[in-house]
Amino acid sequence: MTSIAVEQREWRWVWIYAGVVVFISTIPYLIGFAKQGEEWRFTGFVFAVEDGNSYIAKMMSGSYGSWLFRSPYTAYFQ
Repeated sequence: MTSIAVEQREWRWVWIYAGVVVFISTIPYLIGFAKQGEEWRFTGFVFAVEDGNSYIAKMMSGSYGSWLFRSPYTAYFQ
């Protein structure tokens, strides 16, 4: 059985490709952070912003002591 080693130049391409992917995926977050102002804050969500902000609001209410989640849209007793 022969051992196959990865050459140094192959590792270099792996790291370059990974760096490019990380940079490209970071661009929307950098743009959102740069465009925020007094009347608009970037919360870190690029997709499904309404859901993400809803989750943050639920976590914030839990940090204030409201540990039980109550849904106003259910017919079941809570």
